[in-house]
Amino acid sequence: MNTWVNRLLPAFFMCLFLLHVSADAADTLEADEVPEGTRFGAMPGFSAREVMEAFALAYPQRVEKSGLHGGDWGVRIDGEWFLYAGGRLLPASVALDPGTDLSGYAPYPFYRYTKQLPLVRKLSAEERQRLEARLSGNAENPPRRHPGLYNALWRMDSREEAWERMKTAFFLGKKILIHRDLLEDFAVVEEEILDLADANPQVRAYVDSIAGTTGFNYRPIAGTDTLSFHSYGLAVDLTPQRYGGREVYWRWAWENNPEWFSLPYEKRYMVPLPVVDIWERHGFIWGGKWFFFDAMHFEYRPEILILNGIR
Repeated sequence: MNTWVNRLLPAFFMCLFLLHVSADAADTLEADEVPEGTRFGAMPGFSAREVMEAFALAYPQRVEKSGLHGGDWGVRIDGEWFLYAGGRLLPASVALDPGTDLSGYAPYPFYRYTKQLPLVRKLSAEERQRLEARLSGNAENPPRRHPGLYNALWRMDSREEAWERMKTAFFLGKKILIHRDLLEDFAVVEEEILDLADANPQVRAYVDSIAGTTGFNYRPIAGTDTLSFHSYGLAVDLTPQRYGGREVYWRWAWENNPEWFSLPYEKRYMVPLPVVDIWERHGFIWGGKWFFFDAMHFEYRPEILILNGIR
């Protein structure tokens, strides 16, 4: 999947996504935890067509076609259609089956992700109430999303097939298990980070601070019944030797601070922004920009970057 940006047609790209370049940074959210209908979790309103065409642009080796199918926007992969279905990304055989209970599947969030750091602010009493209600609801009824489209993109339908797609590599001197299609992407990201470290003491200190890496891990996202992108070997957690008293993950911060969402960046563990920029140039997003932050985490999601006009 390397050099995905180079495959985009700049004029088409700008025309299609210009409306979303000015996304409100304060609404940036984590992929697995997007509250519905609230200011703190306001969805950007990407259309079905924009989302499915973003997939076609992001994964040209796998998506054979994007367009209308059965009255909905979708993409075709290995001869099978996957439809937007209100954001649920369902196989056409499921989405078009009159017996399917669509309420049994939660939509995938296609959320605001900005080039700059999102603004950190206080939530109103109403927003806090909605946030707490959603977190409580997720605990009682964890969101379940259909894995079909991502399974097809990455050619795996089970833990066993996932293992067959993984390869062991070294990244910044540490072993990591990742999807074999991303080996070149990780190699280029590593090369650029190390080159930058030679000239930037802050980046050098960050690289030297990394104690370990976690790539492939077949499991659901915490608090959901949805596969994590670690399950596809698309995500990596870069664990530092110490956090220096700063918060790195919203769930851990929540245990000690009910105002975890308002923590200023100086109280959060931060990856140097030039390093984040390198990851983003190669199709990865950083969890440190999510409302539900996870600052150790990077994952390969070029469709999110395309939708938000970032390249």
